[in-house]
Amino acid sequence: MSMNHDYRSIRTSTKWKKAVKTPLFLLFHVMLAAVIGFLALWSVYSLPTASIDKNVKASSSVFSNEGTFPNLFKWCTSKLDNFTDAVMLLEASNDYEADSMQKAMLNYRGSIDDKTPCDTLIAHYENGVEFTEHVTYPRYWHGYLIWLKPLLLVFNYKTIRVINGILQIIVVIWICFNLWEKENSKFILPIALTYGMLMPVALSYSLQFSSCFFIVALSILLLLYTSKNKAHYVFLYAGVLTAYFDLLTYPIAAFGIPAVMYLALYNKDGLQKKLVKLFALGACWGFGYIGMWSLKWLIGGIITGVNVLEDAQAAIRFRISRSYNGTSYSLSSCLHTCFALFTKTPCTYLVCLYCLWKAFVIGKDWRKNRAAIKDCLSLCLPFVLVAFLPLAWYAVTLNHSTIHAFFTNKALSVSALALMMLFANIACLKKSTSARNDIETARTRSR
Repeated sequence: MSMNHDYRSIRTSTKWKKAVKTPLFLLFHVMLAAVIGFLALWSVYSLPTASIDKNVKASSSVFSNEGTFPNLFKWCTSKLDNFTDAVMLLEASNDYEADSMQKAMLNYRGSIDDKTPCDTLIAHYENGVEFTEHVTYPRYWHGYLIWLKPLLLVFNYKTIRVINGILQIIVVIWICFNLWEKENSKFILPIALTYGMLMPVALSYSLQFSSCFFIVALSILLLLYTSKNKAHYVFLYAGVLTAYFDLLTYPIAAFGIPAVMYLALYNKDGLQKKLVKLFALGACWGFGYIGMWSLKWLIGGIITGVNVLEDAQAAIRFRISRSYNGTSYSLSSCLHTCFALFTKTPCTYLVCLYCLWKAFVIGKDWRKNRAAIKDCLSLCLPFVLVAFLPLAWYAVTLNHSTIHAFFTNKALSVSALALMMLFANIACLKKSTSARNDIETARTRSR
């Protein structure tokens, strides 16, 4: 009796230690990432801006020719966000006389009266109009500057677009090759079609659309290369990187798509284990995302003396509001708008054909080779839960998601991939069940 009591006490003590140790360990990783992120920004803000300014000047013709929100094609969703890309270039080329540490945290850019960033860039670099002030944008990390500023030392915006597109194609091919090499070729088509649904041309043209894509791609590759018990690190740092690089485009995809990939890779786990793991991975991602973002407000406030938290709180209140300029928004209208934009692409037909094909494969001889209902539930429910994540995201960020539907619609890529992976996994379950049935039949006959 005493031995059993001691064993239970040791086990309870171990659980409590783990419960306390894990959050502290995660916090250490996020704090370390914040320090590294700050140092990286500080270092690039120490770069000379003369060459950057020259290449931004050479880039201004792109904005004057295209405008602020150009559509690449009429027959599909392909609106670009030159507004935000102009902000990125103006920040990269800014030479405001301030300490590099201060600039890294406040992110100055030149502004001209009431002009938009796009019009400001054109007026300054093409017409020689001087900036009337230098505004700040401190609530985001603006981590994209750690690669944009060095690239602008050598290339102009048009060339960077080309580099961006080439890198995206290479990464997608790399993922597909790894899936094939690791005998997961059944997932190649869903991944390729999801990339197609994101509209690759628009994705490569607008730099601000690219951050979440590369975080998603990196997360998938890490899940393929790392062991199952290290997946929480992948999701923690996916959240950290999303907060660091993204400007609130479609961040839920940075969790949702890797989550779908995890469920597909480890589809033999039981339902309870999958749901617990899914919740744990979501907690890690959320901890990384919220923690990293919050540390920008804290570090920025300490270094600059500016109340960055107040700026962030005002922006959050606005973005989660239910109205703007007298217009009220609803979740149904937001979802309708985003769905209409997301599905206005040729790849939509291919996704539908893929799902119909898999449904036909599943339905063919289902009675003869049917899988257990319990196994189907174990497969379907986690995918369905992840598929509904964009709806939850839209509900929380209703104002932002509706106003910026031309890029927030990309959050639905999570739902598209979850649906395709669900069909792919059920089809594989049916095949494995059929194979088991054949083996059992053969054994019975041999007796």
